Amino acid sequence: MQRTCRTEASRATRPTSTARFVGLHASQSATPGRALQHLERVLNPDNVRVLVVDEFDTMLDRFHDEVRDVTRLLPHDCHIIMVSATANADAVDVARRILRDPVEVSGENRVSASVAQYVVDCGDRNTNSGDWDSVQRGALVELVQMSRARGRTIVFANSTDLVDSLAAELASEGVSKVAAVHGRLPLEERDAAVTMFRSDDVEVLVATDSVARGFDVQQVGTVLHFGVARDHASYVHRSSRCGRQGRRGVAVSIVAGDDDWRWLRRIEQAEGAAIRPLTKRALDSS
Repeated sequence: MQRTCRTEASRATRPTSTARFVGLHASQSATPGRALQHLERVLNPDNVRVLVVDEFDTMLDRFHDEVRDVTRLLPHDCHIIMVSATANADAVDVARRILRDPVEVSGENRVSASVAQYVVDCGDRNTNSGDWDSVQRGALVELVQMSRARGRTIVFANSTDLVDSLAAELASEGVSKVAAVHGRLPLEERDAAVTMFRSDDVEVLVATDSVARGFDVQQVGTVLHFGVARDHASYVHRSSRCGRQGRRGVAVSIVAGDDDWRWLRRIEQAEGAAIRPLTKRALDSS
């Protein structure tokens, strides 16, 4: 899949470190806090040649001090690469204060052309006498059933309670291979659900944004937004879980009411194109 990103790269200075472990050529993945511990206690920072900070906007928002301290431990000739598909100007400014003489490589932040984007309108929450919820849930069940031929499906919702509720409803409607993933679940349960989804023991994953970033399952053919993502960056990350590695995908927003439509209009403006209403013909041709 063609992906756009913003990249900041530089060399960073470092103070004296007491770590003295000399390792072989290797790569290591870690959270910022764990990376800092290893550089201070186990690894020799002088042996680090490249540091990559993926999703640096999120990393700097949540772990700013740890990322900064890691870069300060690294040698002068270490190449530091910060990558994000959704970094805004504020995140770039923070990165520039950490990096030394950064070089920026940037591109458009939009959903890949390999992903067809659609919307299903379930009516106005204020005028449907409370029926909008059942209409919206009914549309979700129908779309999940229709999308099975396209491969695996991820359903995104905006709260953990809603994720659990939607997963239970899909199961009650005959979708047997469904699992829920969100931050309130124990890590072991989340990992087990994701592993089953990767191995096809689970065909439908209902999730919060916990799997919107850095989650790559090539067999995902459909992303369903139950409600609308509350910012364009989240919409891009969610929709980009399908249509990967040259495959085609479909992203459908299931909306109900003026609030959802306001968010969708903002997303359309950022995407630079209108999101089309879904028809069966459009779905079959995507």
